[in-house]
Amino acid sequence: MATDAKTGQAIFGRYNVGIRNVGSYQVSGWPWITGSTIDAQEQHKITFPYVPKSFSIVLSGSGDLKISFDSTASSLHVTGQKHYITLADGDTTSVTFATKCKEFYISCPEADSGYELIAELTNIPTTGMPTLTGSGITAHEAGSGITYA
Repeated sequence: MATDAKTGQAIFGRYNVGIRNVGSYQVSGWPWITGSTIDAQEQHKITFPYVPKSFSIVLSGSGDLKISFDSTASSLHVTGQKHYITLADGDTTSVTFATKCKEFYISCPEADSGYELIAELTNIPTTGMPTLTGSGITAHEAGSGITYA
């Protein structure tokens, strides 16, 4: 049986859930809801129990939030190259990502705030999802695209 060099998952063989399995994304997902308050200059790492087909974040406080797929503490490109989405009180107070990932980050740059999160989870274990890196996530190289670490 052939396996994918990056993920180690079977390319041919038994029908099973997985990153490249269309059926895993066509069915309704399992709901997963959480939320928290977040202090100024703090960052929360959200790790999903399974790969989501989509997730939404709602601003529930008065301070701005930044949503990114890499830590603002570990990568200067996230903040310097604006590889984040901002949720601002009175402006954009929610965002939905129709994307697969195993984790993301919420940071609070200036004033204490809060958030609520709902995800639509697949049955795909996060062990099958590679870490996302590359242009628009962790790097600034033009045209480098997303890579898997």
